[in-house]
Amino acid sequence: VNWGVSLLDFDLDGDNDAYICNGHFLKHAKTIEPNTDFAVANCLMENLRNKQFRNSSAEAGAALQHVASSRGCAFDDLDNDGDIDGVIVNVDTNCQVLENRSVAENHWLQLKLVGQTSNRSAVGAKVRLKVAGRTLFAEQLNGRGYQSYYGSVISLGVGAAQLIDQVEITWPGSGK
Repeated sequence: VNWGVSLLDFDLDGDNDAYICNGHFLKHAKTIEPNTDFAVANCLMENLRNKQFRNSSAEAGAALQHVASSRGCAFDDLDNDGDIDGVIVNVDTNCQVLENRSVAENHWLQLKLVGQTSNRSAVGAKVRLKVAGRTLFAEQLNGRGYQSYYGSVISLGVGAAQLIDQVEITWPGSGK
């Protein structure tokens, strides 16, 4: 059972990767269905940009080898180093803190949006970023999913690009 599915750019290359929290809600799940269990490994899927994802859990570090029954996740740049870190909520055991230690030399842009005429949290604001011939898109969300949260800062990886061509923000209810 998947609980906290998130699409975020963990390697800052300009496309959203997927993190999936897994864990069955039945402690005896394996006796009902031999292909599953109560505790199941979580999964990190790298976006390959060709409408395909690759399971990169094995090389993502020891934290992704931990098997538990997860129920949710919170993602944000917890240590203010530009990449996305996480906290995983597990059943019958401690939460896990995932520090992103990617060695990629990619760049990023982070935006903390504060609404003045729209809602103060800027929920619903849309960001379009033009960089190196690509257009990246993000939307400010609030919450998302069971026991999950995906940060109050919009974080966009721009890969090796050192110059951003344009940033456009569309505020909720304003058109621009």
